[in-house]
Amino acid sequence: MAHQHRIHRSEPIRTTSWVPSCWKRISHCLLSTARLHIIARVTGKSVSRQSYGRIHIENRGPYRQKSGNKPEDNKQGPDSNSTRQQEAKPLVQSLNPGSRNTTYNAWGHSRTTSGHRTRTHSLGASSRMFSYQDYTVGWICALAIELAAAKGMLDEVHTDLPARKFDDNTYILGRIGSHNIVITCLPAGRYGAITAATVATRMLLTFQSIRFGLMVGIGGGVPIGDIRLGDIVVGMPTPQSGGVLQCDAYFERTSTLNKPPVVLLNAVSKIKAQHIMNGNRIPQILADMLTAYPLMRSSTKPAEPDKLFHADYEHKNPPGSCSECDERHLIARPPRNSNTPRIHYGPIASANQVVKSGILRDHLARRLGNLCFEMEAAGLMDNFPCLVIRGISDYADSHKNDHWQGYAAATAAAYAKELLSVIPPEEVENELLVSELYSRL
Repeated sequence: MAHQHRIHRSEPIRTTSWVPSCWKRISHCLLSTARLHIIARVTGKSVSRQSYGRIHIENRGPYRQKSGNKPEDNKQGPDSNSTRQQEAKPLVQSLNPGSRNTTYNAWGHSRTTSGHRTRTHSLGASSRMFSYQDYTVGWICALAIELAAAKGMLDEVHTDLPARKFDDNTYILGRIGSHNIVITCLPAGRYGAITAATVATRMLLTFQSIRFGLMVGIGGGVPIGDIRLGDIVVGMPTPQSGGVLQCDAYFERTSTLNKPPVVLLNAVSKIKAQHIMNGNRIPQILADMLTAYPLMRSSTKPAEPDKLFHADYEHKNPPGSCSECDERHLIARPPRNSNTPRIHYGPIASANQVVKSGILRDHLARRLGNLCFEMEAAGLMDNFPCLVIRGISDYADSHKNDHWQGYAAATAAAYAKELLSVIPPEEVENELLVSELYSRL
């Protein structure tokens, strides 16, 4: 009868269903045990197992004990009320070696209770690691020089988080005051509203705790109301617009865009009052940036004079320099008694092309009532609630060049930092998530 039990090659070999599961459990146990020893070596604390794949760390002396003095494991069962309460608490804000109870997951990341925020900390890293959910403010730039200025504003730079497959953006993470900021920039050589909208959408999918955003960079100024190079224009609502005017290729208004969120408008009111009383802090913020990053000399005010020519006077060769332009066509303006840049509030025109004509600039400004021209903000306002902040790098005429771009990018970033400093973190937390905001529309 032995031939009845022989397995023929044509028949599939049958295995019991528990074998793969068994090996999976064994491998997981081995990996977790190895991580137990790594955690114990790093923390110098005794290690014990709890349910749900978590590890309990106790402050009971060094991990390596003399024989007979091994600390007892935590006698508190996994089903006790205190353990259930601990499981319901959010992840850690910071790694606290003096904490009485620190929980590590199977990947060696710590968890402790601290309010309602989540911060993870890799034991092998020299700096703290934050989670995607920790970042509540999004900051978008269009140029590398604007990205450098934005990073220069950070009080603390955080370690990069792992990239996600669906997100092609690159990010700089950090803190300004009490706010965790995520900064990104448009791809090199790709500008305009559509690209900005794509970048913002990816940011919101990755960082789903964002409450509002800032669009910070340079723009072409309309020389009315004593707007000069290096000044800042902030896109503010008017009875006729939400602060950003969306225009087509012929600079005709195409739609009405949303206003900035109320939390940012309230902050603008507060900072305007402070500036009336004490002046702005932009020079000091720029000085602090240069102290931290001495090589960012391109972000200082250029030695080249601020020249404004009559609108009908066209630029002469060579490109990028007005050395051959006739200064008899300059518009005489009284000198300012201070080098501190001024801040102007009003509509910003956004279109997918650059304005390089003084005559066209003045014609559009009379019709639209805008203070500045730029190319990206129209792609953000309806899907990424934000405030648009532009440093004036040229006068949107044929004399435009890049000499003032670094300084203009830095002054705009400095204003954004000062604005964030007057927003309490509680107000940010009380704002709806952007994803929730648009799901209710």
